[in-house]
Amino acid sequence: MTLTGFYKTIIGVATTVLVVIVVSTVLYYWLLTISGYTGQDRGVAVSIETVSYNEGALEVTVRNNGNTKATVKYTHVEAYGNTICSTGTHITLEPGESNTIKLDCNLKKQQTYTVKIAVEGGEARYVFKPG
Repeated sequence: MTLTGFYKTIIGVATTVLVVIVVSTVLYYWLLTISGYTGQDRGVAVSIETVSYNEGALEVTVRNNGNTKATVKYTHVEAYGNTICSTGTHITLEPGESNTIKLDCNLKKQQTYTVKIAVEGGEARYVFKPG
């Protein structure tokens, strides 16, 4: 390989790396745009902070991590795709605010359950095993 061929190889590799970086950056921002999350504008984003269960009483603490109001529509608990217990809740959470939702459920110890919180524009899930 001559010195000229060496430089052509280096320029070719550098050009390929630059194209990959540019395409990856464009793809990243395009995916953020179609997912609805761009920059600090999180909109409605809720999370389940804690789940506790004691003798038929389930308490779920939900937090609004977004920057707009979030209205919780319903909360339900599933096992193997079947709803075990559910409640229609209409709690409005301001950005950063949290609240506890209580449900009456008869759950078995050491079985895996999924708690789902539905809000306008999103949903939060939390998997747990009581006791």
